[in-house]
Amino acid sequence: MGGGARAGGGFDLQHLLDQTPAVALADLHKGDAIAVLATQGTPASGSTVIKLFSGVEPILQAAPAAAKP
Repeated sequence: MGGGARAGGGFDLQHLLDQTPAVALADLHKGDAIAVLATQGTPASGSTVIKLFSGVEPILQAAPAAAKP
């Protein structure tokens, strides 16, 4: 099974994301689309990034137009 497939035949997004290779922040460029999972944070403490994903352009392009900001 590859990608996000799992034994039960369903799609496992978490498994797919866990299998993606690490990328250095220096490899990202101005204008690259990213997705960030972070804590809410406060003005005093800020937020904490839990996961940052690059290469999300195909996901954004596939999203319905109504869902885009």
